[in-house]
Formats: sequence, structure tokens, C-alpha cells
Amino acid sequence: MAYLRTGYAIVIYSGVCCHCRARIVHFCNTYPCYAMSICLFEDFSISTLLPLTHVNPDFDLRSGIFTLRERIGRCFPDDALQLYTRLGLVEVMRERSGLPVNEELDADLFISGSTILLPELVEAIRDNRGENAVFAHEGVFLAACVRDTAVREKLYHWLKTSLLREELVHGPNHDIDLMSFGVPIVEVETRAFRFPWDLLSNNTALLEADAAFYRLGTVESEASIASSAELVHSERMYVAAEVCIGAGAILDATDG
Repeated sequence: MAYLRTGYAIVIYSGVCCHCRARIVHFCNTYPCYAMSICLFEDFSISTLLPLTHVNPDFDLRSGIFTLRERIGRCFPDDALQLYTRLGLVEVMRERSGLPVNEELDADLFISGSTILLPELVEAIRDNRGENAVFAHEGVFLAACVRDTAVREKLYHWLKTSLLREELVHGPNHDIDLMSFGVPIVEVETRAFRFPWDLLSNNTALLEADAAFYRLGTVESEASIASSAELVHSERMYVAAEVCIGAGAILDATDG
């Protein structure tokens, strides 16, 4: 099958004639397929994550190896990404990220900037992509897959009038009436960052999840490692090409 990011997918069947061995190609039906685009937005946690969010969006705070914005790029590498931030950060984020900011670009996936994006939620999103579904934990909005234009318009309206209008003084996400979106609610175990210490308490789980994007046990040949340096349990490490480990250093991965 040939898959196109926009337009149509053409299903092609090819085979070989059992008598003359000539190649046979059948062009079958075409099916519509859709560009995939993610809207990553700041949410109500920007007020409770202060002072970290004074000059940074919540999705650019680091826990684990990556920020949420970086993690989304790893989990959904083929998707276009757009950002929604409070008004004071629009120009900063346009310059910093090079991405569209506060524009309506027909996203089919919306992700809250404080979401702790663990594999369970990633899998649930992939299973529901192309449908209408809101993912939540105990009433807290985490993400939404969108198929219908009406649902997409409701989400963009929510971003423009509820989330961003009040800047840093609005209430928590659980005040949202999730049923108002008119789509199925998928309850997940994944949570959201609410306070600065949540970045620390979830660091281990996210480190373990993020490690899947690296070849553990690999020491790149370009890495500079002193002969007296010691790597304990190097099978649990990934040493990148630009790393420099000095004389006498000990890297111990016994417990992590």
C-alpha cells in the first residue's frame, strides 16, 4: 500500500502469472487519508508550576531525558506540530521553536502541555487516532483525538477563550466539563504535572520510558573516554559521540 500524508492512499497488489511469470499489477480502490497534525498547548498548570513557567511554557519543562515537546517529536516523528501559548510567549516561542504558534491548523491531536506522556497514553492515542476521543485522568484533560470539524472547532475555541485569556491566574484543569466536547472519554492512568516537585517525582518513570529511544549498551566510537575512567554496568548506558569523560570519573548505573 502506498500511504500519502494528504490526499489519497492507493492500494496496489502485485503478483506473478503462474504460467508465463509475467508481473501482474492491480490498482485497487483509493481511500482518503489525512494529514496528521498535533496541537500542543499550555494548560492551567502554568499557574501552579510557577516560578518555572514565568518565562517558559509548561511543555518545555524537563522531566526525564526530554521536555514534553521533545518527547512528542520522538513518539510522533511524522506529525506536524503547532503550539498554543499564553499571549506573552507567542513571539518568543515562534523564534525559539520555528513552529506555528497560536494558529488554527486543523490539528487531529491535541495534547495538554502538562501531560506526563508515558507509553500507556501514547498507545491509547495511537489506537484512537482518526476517531473522536478525550483522554483524561480523574477529570483532568490530557489529550484528545479529533475526527470531526465541530469537535476541532470546540477545542480551538476553548484554547482561545478559556485557557489563554486569563494568562497566569486561572484555575485547575479539573474545572473543565469534559462532557461538553460531546465525544467519548477514555480514562487513563497517566497524570499531569501540577507542581514543580512533580517534575522530580516522575523523573525516574520518564527516564525509563525515554531510554527506549536510545541503544543502551552503546558507546559511540567518537566519544572521548579517559583510560582511567570506569563505566559500571555500561550495558545500561548510552554514551553519545560528543561525550567527554575525564580521568578518574566513575559512571555507575547499578541502580538505574
